[in-house]
This record gives sequence, C-alpha cells and structure tokens, in this order.
Amino acid sequence: IEASGAKSDAFLGVRLDETALTENPADILDEAWLRIYAGRTTIQGGLMRVFWGRMDGLSVLDVLNPRDLSDLTVRSENDRKIAVPMLKITQPLGERASAELVYLPWFEGDRIAASGPWVPAALASGQAALKAAMAGQLYNAYKASAWAAAYAAAYAQTLAAMGFGADASTASAAAAAAADIAAASVDAALQAQAASEADAALANPFASPDTKRLDYGQAGLRLSASLGGVDLGLQYFYGYLTTPAFDMNPASIAAAGGKIPVSWNRYHQVGADMATVLAGFNLRLEAGADLTEDMSGDDPLVYNPAIIWAAGFDRDLFAGINLNMQASGKIRLSYDKITSPLDVEYGSGLTSTRIAALLSRSFAQDRVKLELLGMMGVEDADYMVEPGVVIAFGDAEVALRGRCFGGDAAGDLGQFRDKSYMSLSLKYQF
Repeated sequence: IEASGAKSDAFLGVRLDETALTENPADILDEAWLRIYAGRTTIQGGLMRVFWGRMDGLSVLDVLNPRDLSDLTVRSENDRKIAVPMLKITQPLGERASAELVYLPWFEGDRIAASGPWVPAALASGQAALKAAMAGQLYNAYKASAWAAAYAAAYAQTLAAMGFGADASTASAAAAAAADIAAASVDAALQAQAASEADAALANPFASPDTKRLDYGQAGLRLSASLGGVDLGLQYFYGYLTTPAFDMNPASIAAAGGKIPVSWNRYHQVGADMATVLAGFNLRLEAGADLTEDMSGDDPLVYNPAIIWAAGFDRDLFAGINLNMQASGKIRLSYDKITSPLDVEYGSGLTSTRIAALLSRSFAQDRVKLELLGMMGVEDADYMVEPGVVIAFGDAEVALRGRCFGGDAAGDLGQFRDKSYMSLSLKYQF
C-alpha cells in the first residue's frame, strides 16, 4: 500500500508465506516507512531496505541490511535482504552531489539455517558432535541409574531367597549379574530416550545475546556525486559484521548450558565506489576495508581485518545476448595468525574470491527469456549453475529453473552439492 502527498510519502508492504506464518511472524510486516520532504532535506524512517554501493549483486559495500541465508532457493537480492528499523536523512550538496546519513537503533545479523537442507556443513558437524556428546552423557546417567535400581532389587531378592545369614558376597555377585541383564534389556530404550532428549534440548542450539538494544546501535554516512559521466561514492559505516562468530570451545559450550555461544563483531568500514560507461561496457567498481577489533589477528572469536573489493560490468554482446558479470573478494590481513582450530576463520585462505555471470536472451517480443546463471568460488573451485526459462503472459509470469551445486565440498557452494533442485514459480502483478 502506497500513499503520496506534496510533502510526504508512505509505504506499507506485507508478505504471507509459510515460513513467516509459522516461524517468523514478525516477517509478515515486510516494509513500513514514512518519508518527509523538509525543503531540500528528505527524512525517511521505519522498517526499510536501503542499498549502498554500485553492484547489483556480490556487493561488498551494501552493509546496512542483514540477509536471510536460511533458504538458498530465494534468488532475488531484495528478497534476501531483511528489512530493519532505521532512520535515513538525505541532503543534496549542490546540483550533482548528496549526503546520506543512516542510523540503525539496534542490530540484527544474517539468518543462518539451524535445521533443514541449507545448514552450513561446518555448523551441521558441530551440532551433530554436540548432540552426540549430550546424548552420551544422558545415556551414561540413565544406564547407571537403571543398573543401580536393578542391582538393589536383585540383591534384596537374592538375600530373601537364600535366607537370613546367607553369604553376602554370593548375594552381591548374583545381584550384579541380574543387574547387568536388566540394564542390557533396556539399553536400546535408554539410548533412544537420551538421543530424543538431546534433540529436544538442542532444538535451538545457539546461545545468542539480545541485540535489539540501543548499545547495539549502528550508523553510517555516504557521499555520492556525479562528475564528467562518472558516478562516485564514498562511505563510512560503524556497526557489526552480520556474519556470526560461533565459539566451538568445549569449555564455552559447557558454560552456556550445552549450547553454542554466538557473538557479533564490531567493525569500521571505509569504502569507495564508481560507475561509468566505457566503450559500451557499463562498469561498476567497489573497494574498501573492514577494520575489526582484532588488528593483530590473534583473537579466535573475532574476524581479521580485511581489504574488500568488487568489480562488474554488463553489456549486450551479439544476437541479442546480454552478459552481466561480477566478481568480489577479500584479502585477510594478519592471515598467518589464524592457526587455532577454534578460530572462526580457521581453514580460510589468504583470499576469498567469487565470480558470477548471467547470460540472458529474450525472444518473441520479450515474452520469453532464456537465462544461464553461474557462480564460482575461485579458491575452493566450487560452483553453482542455474539454467532457466521465463515466459510472460500479460500480467503473469511463469519461470522454470534448476540449480546445481558442485565442486569442493569444503567450499561455500560445494557444501550443498547434494542439494540441487528444480523450481517452478508463478508471479502475477495487479
């Protein structure tokens, strides 16, 4: 629902789907904001999605909204972004420049699947080990209790059968033998009970802090300008990395009641970007630095500072084929200090690079579009390939797509190589 006036605009969007209705009722309210025009200054506040940077995917500077990574069947970058409360003030600076100040009163991180097909492999193995350890402890306790109860009952029965004054050692041996038989008879049931209770206890395996507090506030400033056919941007952001840090130290897990402690890293980001047209190529560039509180690189629960970059272009090639190609990556500083298996970046390389490309071609007066999307993690040699066809019927659109994952199972994409799927969707606009 949208409303516009001479000095204000308002927007209210709702989303109804199974996940929102059953798991995250707050997501039913998708966006809700009010924008006021006060002279040349624009003030906008509410539940919003705000895009920073120049890339239309793989951006390293688009940091204001967290992402929902719990369902990799969601394709749209806008649909993956989670709307959060924020206040944005935009002020023109002359004819070709503007400043944008954004304040977020609290913090929400990326949503990571804790169950289902899209649980990250490292997290899934950690959860499995945690549940197995808890089930083992419960089983041992239950078995000891059952053995003790069976022993006490058998001992009493043996004494009664042998009469007063019977040899105590004989009674004890007979009771121990009977207890072993009794405990063994319920062993499978005890294991099942222990496993079930461990699953229930760790249905929510994370111990997370409450981040919807003012001390988790974030803020950023972005300057944009156009100069000689080149769009430029410069930004600074002080907030939290949306990627969680999981503490897999057994002592920390025990102190948290058997759950995995989760923390969020404060950081500063400085960045710059540009977009221009050169020789028929629509070019986009981003570069910056994420400066965390672990400048020395030896804190296992804090991500190392990193140099970040992204580059991309789109261009019509031949025969009506369009190519949109993008790449992004990071260079970890103090990389040689990542030596502990408990470090949140353990196993990561000096660099992380991802490349994505979309080839598309329209037919039948743009009513039919063929697409081929590909993405690759360079260092891990893992990939995702998605062919698709989109057919428009007036205000309706039908899309058939298939997504295949492959490559190194240790990679971000390769870890889902047994989760390939096909999808059929219908969209109707009215």
